[in-house]
Amino acid sequence: MFLEQNPHIDYAALKAAVEAELQRPPGRVPPPAPLRTPLANTSPAPGLPQSTVASSIGARLQRWPRVYGLARKGWHGLRAAMVAIRKRPVLHYCVRWARWQVSLPKLADLLAAQAAQADQQRAVLLRLEHTLTQRQNVLQAEIERMEHRLGTHLSANTAEHARIEGQAVLLRESLDNLQQVWQRFKSEAAQVRTAGTQAKTSTSVSSAAGAPLSTVMDKFYQDFEDAWRGPQAVIRERVAHYLPRVTAAGAGTPDAPLTDLGCGRGEWLAVLTEAGLTAFGVDSNATAIARTQAQGLTAFEADVGEWMSARASESLGAVSALHVVEHLPFEVLVRTLDEALRVLRPGGLLILETPDPANIMVATSSFWLDPSHLRPIPADLLAFTVRSRGFEAVEIERLHPVDETLWFTAGHEVGDRLNSLLYGPQDYAIIARKPQA
Repeated sequence: MFLEQNPHIDYAALKAAVEAELQRPPGRVPPPAPLRTPLANTSPAPGLPQSTVASSIGARLQRWPRVYGLARKGWHGLRAAMVAIRKRPVLHYCVRWARWQVSLPKLADLLAAQAAQADQQRAVLLRLEHTLTQRQNVLQAEIERMEHRLGTHLSANTAEHARIEGQAVLLRESLDNLQQVWQRFKSEAAQVRTAGTQAKTSTSVSSAAGAPLSTVMDKFYQDFEDAWRGPQAVIRERVAHYLPRVTAAGAGTPDAPLTDLGCGRGEWLAVLTEAGLTAFGVDSNATAIARTQAQGLTAFEADVGEWMSARASESLGAVSALHVVEHLPFEVLVRTLDEALRVLRPGGLLILETPDPANIMVATSSFWLDPSHLRPIPADLLAFTVRSRGFEAVEIERLHPVDETLWFTAGHEVGDRLNSLLYGPQDYAIIARKPQA
């Protein structure tokens, strides 16, 4: 009955529907919707009735009688066929189905053409996206390369600037030191000319070996430190304890260098320099200065009080004096603290370390082993003095207890007390800051 050529149509269901319609009486079937034909879909011109259009077409065809007759006959036959089809729903549905069958290939071709066009547009967009991605990657790589080159140049310039600034600071300090020496030389020369005799000071008294007494004592004190202060590696490990404090205070930069008063053999300066910080030392011991400078460290031979007085206000980031205050008369100590407060920038760091007389063995024995020590200073007294001179955030930090192998057995009241008095911390540190404003 049907040619099964369209895979999209269920022909079995269609056959069943047609057979059911044929077996149903015609009077009981509702009339189907009118079939829209090309002539039926033709609409007249606006404002012109259908009959007028048909009459106009008929009037034109009447010029050719045979054509007009065939057209009229065909038109009436078509109308009769349409009326007959409408009376039979099955035929009407079949005609509509055939019409759909005819239109499906065209619709499929149209959809295929649109799909092909969409694929072409998608391919063009993919090519554009690929091209844009490549150009973006090239630009990103170029930007990263330029940023890397710029960062390298900036780092090199920053390092070079810091090095030059550090050298400038050290050169300024060297110039100040030379000016102090020159002023001292001029003063001594004036005294010689006024007296008319060769000036002789206490430091020019000759020793039994014929060398100046100051040179002999400088050499003696360095030998004494080597014998009793301890190996330099041990001292460097101890003073490295202060390094985080210095970095946290922002000191040790070319703009805010650290000055170590009484730098001695230079252990603290070596630790600071290895950490990349700007620091220099001051000591009146010529032998100690020579040893420190031989290590490539920056140090100046000068009196601590005179050197501090010549410094500009708020020019230093930190001032340290490790095992120095016990060598100074109390009036000189107070004056040194005042000068330290003046030369430190706001927020600058002060570090003082000295033997702790709370340890009886230190107060009665080891402290007096150094012939240049004047008197032990209790921690509370030094902390009060530092605070009274204008410093703030003053801390006392107990350091370097005796080896525990020498202690009495712990856990006993008397033993614990003796351990505290005899084998407790041998040194203490005062840590303070200059107020911000």
